Amino acid sequence: MRLAQRWAEPFGEVTAIDYRPTSPVTVGQDLTVTGEVVGDGPEPAAEVWVALAEGTRACHGRVAARRTA
Repeated sequence: MRLAQRWAEPFGEVTAIDYRPTSPVTVGQDLTVTGEVVGDGPEPAAEVWVALAEGTRACHGRVAARRTA
């Protein structure tokens, strides 16, 4: 949630986060969080995912926002 809020903070606010785990993760595993902005305008959106060290996606989702500034 903090990552999504930091992304939206300069221009507005997060309105929704939807995600789905796709692979199990255990305590201590290295993870990489990546995202790509896929929508612009008054309601920007971003696709985000969490990958394990070998590249397998452990979770993926979408963040929606609303411009307030």
